[in-house]
Order: sequence, then structure tokens, then C-alpha cells
Amino acid sequence: PEDEYDWYRSRFSSCAYDNFARAVANIQGFNSEGMHACINDGLQVCRRTGKLECLKCFREYAAEVYEAADDLEMALHNARLGIAHLDPGPHDRRWVGVKEEARLLLLQGQIEEALAGLQRGWSMRETYHDPHAATIEGGMLMKVLLTLNGRESELSQWVTPELSSKFSPPPRGEYAWYDLRADMFESFFAACAGDYPKAIQLLEQWDPQLRRQKCRDEWFHVRVQLIATLRYAGQTERIPGLAKQLEASATEARDYLTLRRLKRVMDPATATTPLALVGDVTVGPFAAARKEPPSPLPTEENVPSAITDAPASITLPLAVEPERPPSALAPTIEAFIKELQGATSEPDISAVRAKVIAIPPESVTDDRDASKLLQLIKYSLTRTSDSAAVWAWAEAVGEQFGRMANIICHRAVLGAILTQFPGDHPAVSADRVTELFRTSMDLDPNSAFSHAQAGTFHLQQGSLSEAERCLSRACRLDRAASAPALQLAEVYSQTDRRRDGLAILDMCLREGTQDPDVAWEAALYAYGLEQYEPVLTYLDRFDQWKPNTPWSGHYRAAALLELERYGEALAAAEADSLVNPEAAYAALVQKVSACAGLVRDTECRAGLQEILATPLSKVTSLSVQGLARLHRRLWMALHVWASTDPLVESYETFLIGTGLAPNEMFTAIREATGQVPIENGITFYRILMRQTMDDTWKDSVYCMSNEVEWTEYEVVWGVLAVSEEQARRLVVDMQGRAMDRTAEVLGVDEGGDGYTDIPGIVWQGLRDRSLDDDDSESEDADDDGDEEDDFDRDDDDDNDFGLEEEGDHEEP
Repeated sequence: PEDEYDWYRSRFSSCAYDNFARAVANIQGFNSEGMHACINDGLQVCRRTGKLECLKCFREYAAEVYEAADDLEMALHNARLGIAHLDPGPHDRRWVGVKEEARLLLLQGQIEEALAGLQRGWSMRETYHDPHAATIEGGMLMKVLLTLNGRESELSQWVTPELSSKFSPPPRGEYAWYDLRADMFESFFAACAGDYPKAIQLLEQWDPQLRRQKCRDEWFHVRVQLIATLRYAGQTERIPGLAKQLEASATEARDYLTLRRLKRVMDPATATTPLALVGDVTVGPFAAARKEPPSPLPTEENVPSAITDAPASITLPLAVEPERPPSALAPTIEAFIKELQGATSEPDISAVRAKVIAIPPESVTDDRDASKLLQLIKYSLTRTSDSAAVWAWAEAVGEQFGRMANIICHRAVLGAILTQFPGDHPAVSADRVTELFRTSMDLDPNSAFSHAQAGTFHLQQGSLSEAERCLSRACRLDRAASAPALQLAEVYSQTDRRRDGLAILDMCLREGTQDPDVAWEAALYAYGLEQYEPVLTYLDRFDQWKPNTPWSGHYRAAALLELERYGEALAAAEADSLVNPEAAYAALVQKVSACAGLVRDTECRAGLQEILATPLSKVTSLSVQGLARLHRRLWMALHVWASTDPLVESYETFLIGTGLAPNEMFTAIREATGQVPIENGITFYRILMRQTMDDTWKDSVYCMSNEVEWTEYEVVWGVLAVSEEQARRLVVDMQGRAMDRTAEVLGVDEGGDGYTDIPGIVWQGLRDRSLDDDDSESEDADDDGDEEDDFDRDDDDDNDFGLEEEGDHEEP
């Protein structure tokens, strides 16, 4: 019964969140406030219940979320990640990525690219868990793309009579989602054939039904296509009312793509297609689509005012205002600014702040003055500030300007700072700041500044979902802005999406940022993701801006070693050691790795002997992850250079004693036994051991810098064996190769049986200070007190040391 309960909990809990997220998206919109929280909660549930294959389902939402946010570059990035993810068996969802990529390219008018991608991935529908649905939907999309390319006759080459017979559409009324999609596609084909009444009727029958049933996301697609079809047909009389209704709902849902599609449909200067694309079609019959409507479009007064089509980094004003003369307060404010710039002490800064809040709020009647004064207050805050008086004055000034977005945003920024002030009763609540940010973003959805500041606030508050929504919009509006890009990358890192973080940083660099921090972080992200050629590209950019920076040469050498460019790696390691004394040990390991790759025997032996004589307790500048990476690469090079050399065998003992032995080393040890794999007779075990040490431990070469005070530690081993008795013996022998035989087995956990393999060690886990150690309350102890942690720290049975999580060196 317990196993059955666990199965049902795993089966339904993540799926419930999946359905919940889909329902929230359809009712509120994919870019609504609750959507990011649904996805992040679902990801956490998948991890808690162990249903890791469902993580991909939630990540697929990312493409649709970014699509609604009008960030088609990131939507494509997520779709292509899905295509690249190979997962044989019932969870192969690459077809979803293929379909989404084609649809997103179509939306941008890239018809040839969309068709090529769909045809390239056509076979992936066969390995999708529902090939019937994939073939039907893919066939409809293929027909649209071929029609737009003017190649309708090729459809039978892809949707063959055999496929059509095997995967026939469901009867009308059986599957509402298919009926909707089929009618939307048929409306397009009818419009292409000039049958405008049919094209319009097919969409009109769904429009009120979707609104009544609160299917907001689907309604957006139907309504914007209906407006586009009406314009294409020359029936423009109804467009203003339909557009106004759509604009209001899409603004509430923050569906910026729908707003952009609507703006384009309403623009007489753009080419007309019934699909409401956001880009011009350059091939096929629509390449010469009429740019002027057959009858006048609605007047400008009827066009929804919140719909803008500004470039990514520019917010276009609705009208150019004449230059205004300086206000009466302008000279006073300029004097305050100069006084603040010259202030050298806290009393001087406080004096400026006192002068600012002494200005009567009702006398601030110019929005330029209000903006400057609110920013002056922000920069004049000190530990002794009367935050209640400051906030009361700021609120009073803000009320003078009603719903002016930039003034509201500046108040929100000031309030966000005040929420960080110590005290039990803050001058302003986080809820009030959230309200102000939300209002400013709603009033000006194209303000990169407002979204970036709101994202920073939510990040400080620990609300990752809202931080992600705001920061992603800020990055979409200003790709070259480094601050929101770095913060958004951090959000992605905290939610296990470092590839998305790298994509954001890469876009920021390509759009022209000059911030070296972006290049540096991109290099570290690429390094953690094992993308070594990009690491070199990012470091080239970083070194242009900040030459001779410590650790830059280290990561360059590490990437070059992985690429087996040993001569360049040797030069990079030597160069880094000259500017970075802290990296001396790292440079030594890298140089020995390079010498092994270059078969420089004398230098390699001398360097390896130096490594074996160096106590790790003296190495304080490298993280455990960094040491593990360095020694994994060195072992790989030595294994090729001289795998049976006694010096190399001594090095392997060193790795076991330090806990840095790579998985590949244990694989080589198992295979070197010459034993034939035992078919279906191997069980995987996790074995928890405790090792005690004497007073000589602190001087041992095996002791790391954070382990000097330890008297015992615990470590989990992964081992393949025919029995528990053999597993225990194998682990004791391997542990005893480096340490004395005082280690004891504390527990054994069986992880699966029926494997075909060679008995032996699979991996050595990270070691922890024993909970029974005298100083277990120190910072090195396991603060969680989780008795199960020893067995759960490595869910994938793979000792990867969290290599994606951070760089090699310890941050100061």
C-alpha cells in the first residue's frame, strides 16, 4: 500500500500543477502575475516527488510565456532547447519544440525557415507520446506554411494518404481543441481563396463562446485573427469596437504580443495577412500582399492608445511635446544636486535631505521637478533618516501628479529602499510598493526602467516568479541593459535554468552592452554548462575591457584543456599565475595537465610530484567544485599519458583520500579488472561510511582547508555489487586504499537491481563533517539536521559536484 500511495502521489501531484498552470494561463493569460508562480511551484513539486521527467512539461510553458511577453527571441530559445533534449522512451517531447519553433518563426514572417524546421523535425512526431495528435496538428501547420510559400502541391509528400488514413481527425464535437484549431486554419484557407464570409464566420462562431468560458488566451488568438481577416476582406466598419475590447483585455493580462499584433493589423502602412503576423512575408503569394486596405481603416481616435510597436530598447512617445521652459523650482533643485555631490559626511547629506522635504508638496507642480526631487531623496538617505517623514512627503508630492507613470515609479523605488530599513514598523509596506510598481508598469508597459526596478524589488523580497516576469520584460525592452540581464540570469540560476540565463547574457552582449560583468558571468555560465568554445569567446570580450584580471586566464586555460588545445592552455595558465598569486595551485594542476597532453614527461612528473606533496589545507582560493574540475581534467590527461605508471597510481590514491576522484576513474578501475559483466545480476547500493582521524589529519595532504578541525567525516559511496556483503567489502577496501581501516559502515541503501555490469565503485560522494563530531554546530556542519540527507544528496547516482552551480574559485 505504501508503494502504491507513493506512485499515486507522484502520478497526480505534478500533473495537477500542470493542469493548474494550463488553466491559469488560459483564464488569466500566459504572462499574468500568477503564471510564473504556477510554473515554479510545479517544478518544485516535480523535484519533491521524484517525477523528474515532468520537469520538461513545465519548461515547455516557458516558450508560451515568453511569447505572450512579446519576447520571441527567448521563446525560440526555449523551443530549441526542447528540440535538442533527447529523451528516448515515453517522455521524448522534442516534437513540441519542433512545432513551437515553426509556429514562432511563422509568426515573425520567416516562412521559409519555419517550413524547413518543421520538415527537418517531421519524423520526431513518431516518438512523441501521442503521434496521432502530433500528425494531425503538424499536418495543419505544414499546409499553412506550404500555402504561404506557394507550394501547396507538396503537401502530399509529407501528409501522405497512408498517414491521413492512419491518423484521421476526430469527429466534430469530440475534441473541442481540435475543432478550434481546425476552424482557425480553415478560416485562413478560406480567406486565401477569397471566401471572406466563410473565413469570418468560422472565427465568429468561436469568439463569444471563448469569452463566455473565460478561455482568454485562446480568445486572444481568435479575436486578433478575426480583426486581421476583416481588414484583409475590406470589412473595416466593425474593427474599432473589436480592437478596443481586445486591447483592454490583453492589457489586463499583460499579453504584449497580442497588443503588438493588433497594432500591426491596425497600421495601414503594413502588409495585410489573415494571420496577423508581426513580420512581413517575403516569399509566396503574400510577399506582394496589398499594403493599402480596400476601404479606410478606423480613425486614429478609435485606435487603442496603449498599443505601441516600439523597438526593443526605445519607448516612443505618442506625440512630440514642445520644449518647456525651466520651472520656478529648477534653480533650487540644481543647487541641491551640487550640494549633495559635494557632501562628504553623513550630516552634510542629511542637511540636503532636510532641505528637500522642507519644500511644501503642493508647490511641486512640474513633473520634472517631482522626478528630480524624488531621486534626490533616494540618494540622500542615511542610517539616521526619518523614513516616516520622508515617505509622507514623497506620497504627498506624488499625489500632485495622479497617474503619471514615471512619478509613480520613482515613488515605488524610494519605497523599495525604505522597506530595507531596520525596524519593526517600516514607513512603507511591501504591499504598497508592489501596488505602486504594478500601477506604473500598467500605465507604461514599455518602460524598461519601471520593469527593471520592480524586478529588483521582487528579487529582494524573495519573489522569484514576479522578479522573473518583470526582469524579463525589462530585458525585452532594452537588450543592452546589463543590470536587469545579470539579475534575470541569477533568477534563472536559482530556478535551475542556467541555459536560459546564458541566453539572456548572450543577447545583452550581442546588443552592444559594454559591461564587462556580463561577459564575465556569461563565461562562467558557459563554463558550468560545458560549452567551452563560447567560454573563450566571452573571455576574449572580457579581456578587451578588463585586461590582466585575476582568474580570467584560469578559466581560459580550463576551457582550452577541455578542448585539448594543450599548448594554448599551458600559456594561459602561466599567464594567469603571473597576475594572480592566489591561482598558483590551480595553475600548477593545469600546467601538469597540459604537459601530460603534450607528452612532456619530465615536466609532467616533476609537477605531479609537487601536487602530491602539497597539502590541500594550504589551498584556500578554490572551491571544492573547482578542485574537482581541476583534478578530473588532470586524471583524464594522465590516464592517456601513462595509466599504469606507479606515480599515476599514487595520484589516484591521492584523489580517493581527498574525495576528489572523478567517476571516470572508478569506471577505468572496474574495467581494468578484466571481469566479464554479470548479466542481470548486479545491484546498485549507496553506502554511508564514517571515517575517524587522529591528530595528524590537519597536516595530511588529504585535508582540505575547511576540514582542519574535523575529527571524523561521513561520505556516501555508490557501488555495483552482486550482494550487500560484496558492496560493503568493495567500499571498505577502496576507502582503505588512502585512509586507515578505522572507517565503519553506517547504513546501506539499495538503489535498484537487475543491472548488467562489472562489480565495483561507481562514484565517491562529497564528504560532510560527521553530525557526531564534537563541533557539529560549527559552520561546516549540516545545518538542516536532515537524517536522510546523506542518501539524498545525489539523486542521479552521479558525483558531478554540482558543476553547473558555480565557478572554480572562491569569491572574496
